[in-house]
Amino acid sequence: MTETDFLKRFASYIQLSRKEDLAKQYTANIEPFLRDVADELSVKYATEKLYPHISNFRTHVTFRLGPDKKMTHRASVGVSFGNDYVTQGFHLTHALSDAHLLRSVFRKKTDEIATGILKFQDYTLWLPNAGITESTPIYSFTLPKLKRVLLKYDPIVMRDCYFHISTDYASSTMSKKQLIDVFELEHKNFAFLLNIILHQNKPGSGGAEADENKLQQRTREIRRTINLTEKPTGEQKPRKTETTTTIYFRDPAVRAWVLENAKGKCEACGSNAPFILADGYPFLEVHHMIPLALGGPDIIENTIALCPNCHRKCHLSNEKDSFNNEIYKKVLRLEK
Repeated sequence: MTETDFLKRFASYIQLSRKEDLAKQYTANIEPFLRDVADELSVKYATEKLYPHISNFRTHVTFRLGPDKKMTHRASVGVSFGNDYVTQGFHLTHALSDAHLLRSVFRKKTDEIATGILKFQDYTLWLPNAGITESTPIYSFTLPKLKRVLLKYDPIVMRDCYFHISTDYASSTMSKKQLIDVFELEHKNFAFLLNIILHQNKPGSGGAEADENKLQQRTREIRRTINLTEKPTGEQKPRKTETTTTIYFRDPAVRAWVLENAKGKCEACGSNAPFILADGYPFLEVHHMIPLALGGPDIIENTIALCPNCHRKCHLSNEKDSFNNEIYKKVLRLEK
């Protein structure tokens, strides 16, 4: 069987009904082809920190290129193989952190994003959270209509995030080169959306929150995928907003990094977190060594994870100055 027979190979595979037969044929005839392409994509897009990800759902297979090595539901470009279809394009399924970034940019650059999407007249748009509940040809949208749709996008939970722009794969055959060409095309087509995620979802770059509930929610989202080797930069001069009190915007990536780096132990006394939260994370409190109200930065070099007892001691103890000095000596990343 030649390399260009992959679509025929896949068509034969997807018709199988027995789970055992599907698994055997996937391992023998489908996965090796896709893995070879994934290896080439890994090298090609390494500097852009885009990673291939293959998911086999038995009824269909997705092959994505996105900013996460493990999760296929984040913003990505790629190909979906199904029983009677092969589609390609941009996909976001249920990654709230990515969806919130897109929502923010849709509001700030509505005209620019809508104009970019309208270039793909042969593609369809599916954005159920904004009222587009069926794949709708992009040629049917005017610029004002599409702008209104984008402004409606307001994901609150994971099922609200879905955002697909796709088209049918045009050829009747697929070689490795053809599949790589598809990825190159869609990467080029949707760089303006991927870059929102890649450039604004870097740890510490933008996305600071003043609302405590939103801060906690986004911190949990980021902790699931954060890479401790990529330290968030945070904000040297956190913005503030006035209500009846002054509330500072804090970067959830900084909180997530500090909490994950602590590995469930207080960075001052070394004791285990006093309990486990409902979401499975150890409970520690995030403390700014130099308070934000006194001009302290919201960065990992000024932020530490503490048990409640040590946190209160930093603020209220009659020995707080000497206690804080001991913390600076113990936690080497901290800077005065």
